[in-house]
Amino acid sequence: MDEKPEMFKSRCIDCVYYARTCLSFEFGKCCGKLEEQTLVLMVDNGLSTLQYQRIREQAENLNCKLYPSHHKVKEAKQLCCPHSISMTNISRNNFADIR
Repeated sequence: MDEKPEMFKSRCIDCVYYARTCLSFEFGKCCGKLEEQTLVLMVDNGLSTLQYQRIREQAENLNCKLYPSHHKVKEAKQLCCPHSISMTNISRNNFADIR
């Protein structure tokens, strides 16, 4: 893909939005499906890192090991982003900066 889609021509984009919209058709190709599904869960529900970690801790307290660590979800997010996008944290949401 030589030409970037119109939504990626701006200087600052939401990397998670990219993972949700463009890579949902290739589920499981860049990392484990569980990590990708967790990333989609976080994006669809607008969960912050802290909110996700609290949900994960509560589930583990009930002996449910369903949710991967946030570190693994973050790795999945980075793997899903195009190489021309670098990750930066701005405010509550994670944004990416095209360089």
